Amino acid sequence: WVLLDDEGGHRPAPRAAWDRSDGLLPVVVVDDYDHLGFVDVPTEVLERYGHLACHGYEWDEEFVVHCSCGAVDLFVAEVAS
Repeated sequence: WVLLDDEGGHRPAPRAAWDRSDGLLPVVVVDDYDHLGFVDVPTEVLERYGHLACHGYEWDEEFVVHCSCGAVDLFVAEVAS
């Protein structure tokens, strides 16, 4: 799996997004570790998938974001380099 950029290029998707038995997870690129507090882009993604009101999120060592409702793994957060 690869991620496409706005200039027509591509790069490998994080392994945590595709090495799964339940399908591919979206990858959300955040500016820095502070954005893992769920402001800006991640908040929009949580709202898109109907989990903004759950009020509890955590991520594992691969930055797979889990919702407190326990329903699903939501997305993979990738910190921009």
